[in-house]
Amino acid sequence: CIDVIGSIPFDTFMCFVGQQVGVTRVAKAPRLLKVIRVLRLLRLVKLSRVARLIRKLQDSLRIKPGLVKFLKFCAVVCAFAHLIACAWFYLGTLSDDDDASKLIYDSGWNHAVGWPQDFTLNVHMEPEPRVIRCLRFGEEQLDEGCLQMDPESQYLSSLYWAATTLSTTGYGDITPSTLPELVFAIFAIFLGGFLFAYYIGNIASLLEKIDVKGSQYRSRIYEVESFMHRERLPINLKRQIRTYISRTFLYQRHVPSYISELSGSLKREVYLALFKEIIVKAPFFREFSDSAITEIINHFRIKLLPAEEILYREGDVGDRMFFLHQGTMEMSMHKPEKAPDGRLLPRAPLSRRTSALALHEMAKSNGEVKDERLAHWTIKEGSFFGENAILGNKKRITTARALTWCNIYYITLDDIEDTISKYSGAAISFKVYKSKMRTAAKTKMRRAGKAAAMFVSKNKDGQSKMEQALRAASGDAKAKQAAGGAEGG
Repeated sequence: CIDVIGSIPFDTFMCFVGQQVGVTRVAKAPRLLKVIRVLRLLRLVKLSRVARLIRKLQDSLRIKPGLVKFLKFCAVVCAFAHLIACAWFYLGTLSDDDDASKLIYDSGWNHAVGWPQDFTLNVHMEPEPRVIRCLRFGEEQLDEGCLQMDPESQYLSSLYWAATTLSTTGYGDITPSTLPELVFAIFAIFLGGFLFAYYIGNIASLLEKIDVKGSQYRSRIYEVESFMHRERLPINLKRQIRTYISRTFLYQRHVPSYISELSGSLKREVYLALFKEIIVKAPFFREFSDSAITEIINHFRIKLLPAEEILYREGDVGDRMFFLHQGTMEMSMHKPEKAPDGRLLPRAPLSRRTSALALHEMAKSNGEVKDERLAHWTIKEGSFFGENAILGNKKRITTARALTWCNIYYITLDDIEDTISKYSGAAISFKVYKSKMRTAAKTKMRRAGKAAAMFVSKNKDGQSKMEQALRAASGDAKAKQAAGGAEGG
């Protein structure tokens, strides 16, 4: 409907009707025809569709919402400047039709009125300055020595006036010459004042919305820097605090709290889109329904590990399973400690082993002690480890150490039990998998025992061959890592 109204040739229609009724002079008046052409602006109502197009483009190109909002703001400012420029040029050309110009000439004027005839540009290699709209008459004909600007220069001159007016600069080189121009200039000046105050007040917030997380980080780091300066903390400690905060803000991935306000189906879709890929890498979760997986994800907790920090050690008792989202972890198995008489010694308490870790690592780097690991391997982003803690064996059989900064999600045995108590299908598949794991573990232990006995009986140095057997057995863990899991501890 809007396209039909805007496309009607009112000028042709009025000229035809005017000839029939004898009012051709009125119908042909260019001023009236120009006003009628304004009806074509009704097509601008269709701009409401542009918002939907922008949203589709934003989703397909994955553009930041803050950047889109800033670009839309710039587009609105440019649109205002364009409309003001077009209106300003139109007002300056109201009297440029032949009849009006001839009337002015007959009245004794030798040039037309309006700001386009007053504003000129000096152009090299031209006999006279260029005028925006040249309608000077000589002997009842247009003056051939008056040079008119090309359409591009006309538009740029009008846009220049609109920009200087809307930005409240107003150099004064282009001024109104008629009463309509004067009234419109007053309106444009007031509009420019309001617009200038608006976009100056909003430009800072729009720039911050382009990088919301970065803005939050800068605000937090400013508070921390003030605290560290006030308390005069050591330089090394300051560096560690800055590194930790930067990792926490810029690399930590978490689900915003407002996601919980969504409907159940929408919330489930969000959780599955974010974490299902990493969850189903664990074979005992693959048979879970989407609802059960969503319940597991809802129990996710986040843990950040700096480089060289140990998550747990071999022999510890745990009840957590871990998913590595970012970073690299090292898993290792060590020789058991023995007494002089050959008996295996119980491992020291966790606090004692942790406190001695730094001294041990320093001595190892200086060559004072040997690396007593039987086997070690690395796991990368998207892997899981520590699953034995929820499959029945709570005693860790490996040591997990961060090689780089790591972002880890973990769930506990209680979380798993809470989930399978709500979903019977998940409980059955989890129970079947645990049964298979126990059977496979018993088979591996029998094979390892037979191999160890054979090595001890055939070799005098049975101790070293026993270690070789343990290394061979640890190869099963590496094979499991290739299948998606990291270790059994």
